[in-house]
This record gives sequence, structure tokens and C-alpha cells, in this order.
Amino acid sequence: MLGFDDLIGHSEIKKLLLKMVDRPMMPHAFLFHGPQGVGKRSFAESFARFITTFQTKGSSKDHPDIKKYQLEPPSEMHTISAMRELKEEIKIPPLEASRKVFIIEDAHKMLPTSSNALLKTLEEPASNAVIILLAPSLGELLPTVVSRCCKIAFPLLKNDDITQILMKNLNLLQDQAQELAPYCFGSLDQVFSKGLQDVKLWEKDLLEILTTFKEVSLEITQQKLGILEEKVPKGSFGKVYEIVLHFIKDVVCVKEGLGAHLLSFKEHEQALKKSANQIKLSAHEMQSICCHIEESHLYHTKLKSALEALLLRFYQE
Repeated sequence: MLGFDDLIGHSEIKKLLLKMVDRPMMPHAFLFHGPQGVGKRSFAESFARFITTFQTKGSSKDHPDIKKYQLEPPSEMHTISAMRELKEEIKIPPLEASRKVFIIEDAHKMLPTSSNALLKTLEEPASNAVIILLAPSLGELLPTVVSRCCKIAFPLLKNDDITQILMKNLNLLQDQAQELAPYCFGSLDQVFSKGLQDVKLWEKDLLEILTTFKEVSLEITQQKLGILEEKVPKGSFGKVYEIVLHFIKDVVCVKEGLGAHLLSFKEHEQALKKSANQIKLSAHEMQSICCHIEESHLYHTKLKSALEALLLRFYQE
């Protein structure tokens, strides 16, 4: 488990949490919300570690006053029995620290009965316990649960922070990490859940196809799309359309002269400028095409055919 000082990124959140620990009246419940893969779990675990050891100077990996609640198979939900257990556990004084900490991962995945049981616990907070909920967004939780928590929003990670994390956790050289970082789009979910190859090997090929369509023959593009289709893992098709949406955003930024700092693919600025001049469609029209093509792909259209149709419509005269 990482120490609080070892965490990379979200420096403002780190400062805020450290200040809260020093307050006489620390919030009894936190809600860490934001996209997958931006560090919510790491921050929750390190924050829990800091809360339970900064007075006791403990060093054991599994602190007796920290408990995590994870989704239970086969339903992959938090059960009513688990939330009732939490309600009873929170009444028991801590063993070593001044506070106990309970981390509830994927707190949005609860049946109404489980959410209501959690709400009762939040309505009767214990002075020596802290609950940390993790969720993608506020809208996926009961409003009454959200209102009783101190809400901490986790934004997407910066490319510099992703570079440092990749170097540290995957032992990449700096050049390798810097090359990969822009293709993570602010989240490390793909890297750590599906592996490095899923993120790197085919995404540059896709971006090259998107930006050079008018410069090569349709036959060559079809060949490249065929190779790309073989490279893209079956579970990563959604990532293909995510890259296309980032490409659309970059083209619009270039068209409107909004500045290179807003580009997802800064290193491809010159190629994006060519595409911006060649594509006559509006952002809304491109997004509509992308959504339509993605839907057709879901209905068994091959990825190669779906992307070819998208490119033809993007670059139509």
C-alpha cells in the first residue's frame, strides 16, 4: 500500500485531505468520485493508512483498523448483509488507532435495500470512524447518501503524472512512458486492467489512419484497417471510438484556433491541421456519424467496415 507521500498526481486533493486530518472535527464520511483509473482507490487506501498511523506510528501492511468492502459474487453488488455488518462494525472501538476507516469500493453498485442500510449508518456517525465511498459519479448514488458525505472530485490525470506512474509501476524508460501517456486519456484503467500492449500497439496506427486518409489510396487504407482489426483486442472496441471522439475534439480545436494545449494528441498537431482543413463537417455532424457507426458496429458490423464508412463520411467532398 502506497504511503501518502508516494502518491503521484492530484496534489491539491492531497493537500486538502491532509488539512482535514488536522481539523478537530474531521468529516465522518468522504465520497471520492471520478472516472475509473484516476487514483481514487490508491488515495483512499493511503488516506486510510495515514489516518490510522499518523498518531500510532504503525507500519504493518494490513492495519486492523482499516476494512475494505468490495463487490460480492455472484451478484457483483454490495449486499444488505454487508452494509448491516458495517453498521455493527462501526460501533466497535478501534484496536490501535484513534479512528477506524471503512472503504467501500464501487459504492454505486448497491440494491436499494443496501443503500438504505448505508444511509442509516451515515445518519448516525460514530466519532471514531471514517467511511470512504468510491464511485464514478455523484448521480449513481442516492442523493441522501451523497448529501451526508464530504465530496472529493478526482479529475483525469495529467500526462506528466501518467508518465511518472508508468515509469514507477511498469519500469518503463521515460521516453517510452511519455510516448504512451497521451493514449491513456487521463486514466490508467486500460493499462492496469488489460495490459500495456492493449493501450500502445494499435492506437498510434488508428490515429495515423484517421489523419492520413486523404493522402493515401482507399486500397491502402483498407489494408491498414484490416491489420488494425487484427490488432485490436475484442474487449477494446469501445476504446477505438473513444480515440475517434478525441480526434474529433482535436479537429474542432484546430478549426477554432483554440490552442495546442487543449489537444489530446499534441505531438500530431501538424497532421491534425491537415485533417481540419480537409474535413468540412461540424463537430455535431462528426459526433453523430461516430455514434451511428458505433451502433452499427454493435450489430455485428466488422470494425474494418465500420471505420471505413466513418472515414468516407468524415472526408466526403
